[in-house]
Amino acid sequence: MKYLVTNYKDNAEKQEIESKGLYCYDLRHSDEGGEIATIEKSVLVNRIGSIITDKELKFGNKYYNNFIDFEEFSARNTEVYTIEQLQDKQKEKVNENSHKVINGYSIHKEGTWCEITKNGQHIFDGNVDANMTSEQIYKKVMENFNKNKKGREAR
Repeated sequence: MKYLVTNYKDNAEKQEIESKGLYCYDLRHSDEGGEIATIEKSVLVNRIGSIITDKELKFGNKYYNNFIDFEEFSARNTEVYTIEQLQDKQKEKVNENSHKVINGYSIHKEGTWCEITKNGQHIFDGNVDANMTSEQIYKKVMENFNKNKKGREAR
């Protein structure tokens, strides 16, 4: 999960943030002040700012575990510095690597680059849409491969 620590956001600002598909919560500082202690749905006393996340946080009920320890949260998640970085799911997909075997064809995808081999024979390499799954790539490449094969046989 990615998060952005920011200045305090009022309810109108929180609604605007949430309309972008993000989530906004309040931050409480420790009794000593200065350091962020907890993440809460709403803070009235010792409020230090707000936190915006790309995924919804789960809190306990109204009376028990209705906060998240900030130190533990920040150790398990990734801090970013702009709203755009929170919304940048495309970049995550571009950096996503995958390897899959379908019908004996080995499909290796790194971001927008893809290579397909079968029994050591090179079938395809080139750019693909970063959003395509291995199955979609396989289908598209096989359609083109079979068209080209039929064209060569007709000659």
